[in-house]
Amino acid sequence: MITAKHDATYVSIYRGCLNYFKALEIIYISDETCPPDSFGFLASHSLELALKAYLLSQGMSEEKVRRKVGHSLKNAWGRCVDNGLEIEAELPKWCKDLDAAHDWTHDYLMRYARENTGLVLPSQQVLYESVGRVIDSVGVQIGLDRNGNSIHD
Repeated sequence: MITAKHDATYVSIYRGCLNYFKALEIIYISDETCPPDSFGFLASHSLELALKAYLLSQGMSEEKVRRKVGHSLKNAWGRCVDNGLEIEAELPKWCKDLDAAHDWTHDYLMRYARENTGLVLPSQQVLYESVGRVIDSVGVQIGLDRNGNSIHD
């Protein structure tokens, strides 16, 4: 139930990123194997929110983030690099693989399965560690830790 409507902030978006990443972590450290689409969705959405949190922290409006970035990890990554986020300048392969099934250009494949369509992603370890590094980089640059608390207090 939604009780009030408030604007998204870089803090709220980053904390949302951490929630999805926590679910990813629980699955990653368990002895269970997670289906690639579910694990990939959690990784993609966590990454998308981390990158968007950084863009909001740099003064980009929520509306502009929606319009210019959408769900594209590639667009978000490039805009973050252009705005000084300390990540690889070139989009890494693991992120390209996530983006291919996360964005509209492939019909949001991780969200809406298609008949006889396979999904090939990097290993869960690669995704967990890679997304975690980006989250940590964003956190340092916006001043929040892995719990969403200020690191400047």
